[in-house]
Amino acid sequence: MIPQRGTALQARREAVAELWRQGRSTAIIAATLGLTFGTVKGDVESVRKAKPDAVPRRLARLTAAQCGEISVRKAEGRGIAAIARAVGVHGGSVAHALRKARMTETSSKHRPAVGTLGPQIVAMWKAGHTASAIADTLGLICVGSVYQVIGRMAPELRRQKEHQARVQRLVQQVAILRQQKHSHRAIACELGITRVMVKKYAHRAIAAGAFVGRGPGITKAEAREIIALNAVGNISGVEIARRLGVKKDAVYRVLRLFGVAPSIIAKREQLKPKILALWEARWTSDAIARVCNMKANTIRAIAHRAVLNNPAYRRQAPRLSPDEIQHIVALRRESHYSASEISELTGVSYPAVTRLFRELSQSEPGLSLNRTLIAENRLPEVMRLMAQGMSTAQIAKRFGVTPEFMKKLLYRLRQRARSRGTLISPGIELLLLSEV
Repeated sequence: MIPQRGTALQARREAVAELWRQGRSTAIIAATLGLTFGTVKGDVESVRKAKPDAVPRRLARLTAAQCGEISVRKAEGRGIAAIARAVGVHGGSVAHALRKARMTETSSKHRPAVGTLGPQIVAMWKAGHTASAIADTLGLICVGSVYQVIGRMAPELRRQKEHQARVQRLVQQVAILRQQKHSHRAIACELGITRVMVKKYAHRAIAAGAFVGRGPGITKAEAREIIALNAVGNISGVEIARRLGVKKDAVYRVLRLFGVAPSIIAKREQLKPKILALWEARWTSDAIARVCNMKANTIRAIAHRAVLNNPAYRRQAPRLSPDEIQHIVALRRESHYSASEISELTGVSYPAVTRLFRELSQSEPGLSLNRTLIAENRLPEVMRLMAQGMSTAQIAKRFGVTPEFMKKLLYRLRQRARSRGTLISPGIELLLLSEV
């Protein structure tokens, strides 16, 4: 059974919304439920996005009685958070009421110039005080004056605050994009940050309760369908994901939760004795793949792992007969065919051909598989392929040489053709084939 990972989060958000509808402040809700201010605010915003009418916005102003109580408690030396919890209002409302009351008290008095308070503002800013707290403490009318002083006297401190604000903004953006089921790569491309930063910001958003981390994302019906398709036996996890429109990782996660092995792996283990038996019978990997309805690379991988565990499965290449060796050497010596071409003409495996030429080139260097060697009698074939429109890389691969060498050779052939008054291009009959 798939665990219900969002039940606890949904219950917490409903509790926060209920207390919010009762008129409780963020501080009281946080203290009642044992949450942080940020978590409470995030839950309120999430519920408001889902149900705009369920969590109304608070637009009511503080009453005169509440403002008087706030002033009294401030005179007793209590902080803004303590006053907010005692009065049952928002901390920002408390700060606004105190600032308003202080403005009224000091409106008739001489207020100090902001310039003379610059060092004090910078010192309090370094100590971690917010701009609102600095304005309240020093009796400033506008909070913007604090930012102006910081920007003029300590711009590097302002940049630190701006960096923190930017990080908070990126955390919110990452949370929104993750809720829309964007991948980390897509989020990194959209926001212009690295995937490591996306992962870090996503962890912060999860800790703040902005969204639930990546889960299976699969319903019970989809999980049952995944199990049923996997039981068929010949459908891979990639194909199951494509049919259901989910991610491959989600399919394998569901199979792992149910304790079911993927059908492809189970089929491979089931056919492994048969594959190894055919391998011992000297069957090729392509023939085994056709019989077992698998890929040749999978057959070779199974055989390779079997060889590592048991060297008896290692195959020894059959010895070439003297006639085969003579025929292969003649093809190389007379026409300078490449190893792949000789393999196609003689039916001998490519590794056997290259191994033979490595042994013979020690006594006869002319037989070495030189990557920059084409016989003179094969130049007409090169020119014919070039006239047919085949690319330089394709021609080089056909003759077993490097593309760089083939470019130089084709350049020389074109120069020779121009000197004889014949152009080589696709679709034009080559008159000089008989002359080369």
